[in-house]
Amino acid sequence: MMKYLITMKIKIIMNKEKVFLILKVIFGVCLLLILYLFTSNINSELDNLYLAKKYLDDANKTLFAPFKGSGSELGDMWQGAKDNFSAEEFITFGLSGLANSIKTKSITKKATAGKKLSESEELVMEAVLHKNMIDLMRANDISKWK
Repeated sequence: MMKYLITMKIKIIMNKEKVFLILKVIFGVCLLLILYLFTSNINSELDNLYLAKKYLDDANKTLFAPFKGSGSELGDMWQGAKDNFSAEEFITFGLSGLANSIKTKSITKKATAGKKLSESEELVMEAVLHKNMIDLMRANDISKWK
């Protein structure tokens, strides 16, 4: 009988520890959610600035890409592989590019709906415009391995 009571006390103590652990996890998740809600606007602005910088970097890479026939085919292929090997899209298996496209699409929808854009959203739209202009400008004379 005594052994049974001791095992029951141990089970009760272990259950209390599990409940406290669950409460700690719930408290931590709630705290993180509150922090996210307070900082989401700041993060959104920073994400927009990072996205604009990324579009401008891509435009710069396209602008200074080698011309067709300017070097050997193998050299152009190596340059394209080297540029894309360290790229964020390669490391994240394209998911970061997808996230950037979704973010850009939401900003574009907001702009076409006639809503007021923030300064960082306007910068993203200008960066997309510059990237598209440079892509069109170099469409026919760029090396296929870019």
